[in-house]
Amino acid sequence: MRRLFELLLSWSASRMSMLRECPRRFHYHYIASFGGGRSGAPPESHAAWLAKRYTTVAIEVGSFIHATIANLWQKRIGGGSVDLAREPDAAMEGFVDSVVSILRGVGDRRFLRDVFGPELELAELEEAAISVGNMMRTFFGLPFVRALIANPTPIMTAYLDRDAPEKTHALGFPAYLKTDLVLRLETGIEIIDWKTGRPNPKDVAQAEIYDLYVRRAELLPATKPTRVHIVYLRTGHVDTREFREAERTLALRQAHEGYLRIWDLFGTQNAACLDPALFPPQPGGHCSGCNFQGLCPDSATKQSAAPAAAAIVIEDDF
Repeated sequence: MRRLFELLLSWSASRMSMLRECPRRFHYHYIASFGGGRSGAPPESHAAWLAKRYTTVAIEVGSFIHATIANLWQKRIGGGSVDLAREPDAAMEGFVDSVVSILRGVGDRRFLRDVFGPELELAELEEAAISVGNMMRTFFGLPFVRALIANPTPIMTAYLDRDAPEKTHALGFPAYLKTDLVLRLETGIEIIDWKTGRPNPKDVAQAEIYDLYVRRAELLPATKPTRVHIVYLRTGHVDTREFREAERTLALRQAHEGYLRIWDLFGTQNAACLDPALFPPQPGGHCSGCNFQGLCPDSATKQSAAPAAAAIVIEDDF
């Protein structure tokens, strides 16, 4: 239980969003599923753990693009070469392979729609693969990307994108954060955030937190400039922001208020605060995209699909 509370007593934008939208979903995702991948886990815990791993085409596209770009930087930092002409097609082929492995039931991941319907159409998967290739072409067409490929020295390796967020205390309270790319230039520090979806107001709020995180982790004085570039790979549009100190202060206060809510829920660190009754369901349109709709009796979808069996893996990915 100690490990569970170490994970719970931390802030992240995604968990706060989930808690606001539906507390019961939060419980399934972070509490009910904990330890569900271990051999001998209780059936309800294992079911929640399996459901947590359901995925969507959009999630797979985003994850694949981010991983491909991160691996490319690691390759260049290590002295490897990059074939600019070949990379987009190679990415498209790699994405197809990853999707096919999920469809074939390799491992424990399944597409949400394969479980609850409607079934994925081949045309949708083909469109997604083409979008991966196009976004990588957009990526390689960005002048600063080409400059970094030629000379990756400005890349701050401590902030390179990783598979999972890392826990940090740079904000003054425990938080899980993950930046995509941070550069140290003569003009200041530049933070780059790749986006594979369409522009969303949440993108700017997230950019404020990244700016805060890097500034505090690097102990930058208020006079030291930082800029955040939100790069939309579908269109090539770059939204550049240079936040004022007042904006950073407000973003930090809002994040800290979220952390205090987390502390109110789990600060006692006992079994009573994990009671599902403290996390009431909030049925609505979001239920159709919820991984736990087959487990939740209050789901607006009114479906009860049982998760399929999958290989047991010892893993607790938060």
